[in-house]
Amino acid sequence: FDPVPRRAAPDRLLAVVAGIVLSDPEATLRQIGARLEALREPTPRGGAHWRPGSVAHVLARARKAGLLPAA
Repeated sequence: FDPVPRRAAPDRLLAVVAGIVLSDPEATLRQIGARLEALREPTPRGGAHWRPGSVAHVLARARKAGLLPAA
């Protein structure tokens, strides 16, 4: 048996993060994480607390998807 491949995170998370960044382009990774926590948006692994590295990863995915301009 082969292991089941991991499911991709929903595109909704990318859209939420892109919306936060577009509304406040000067926001830090910690500020974006705090806003995601205030929205009760779970982390990709299902946690409640966003770390700056996780936010950076989602930002990179949003840029790659074309939702945000390249940095």
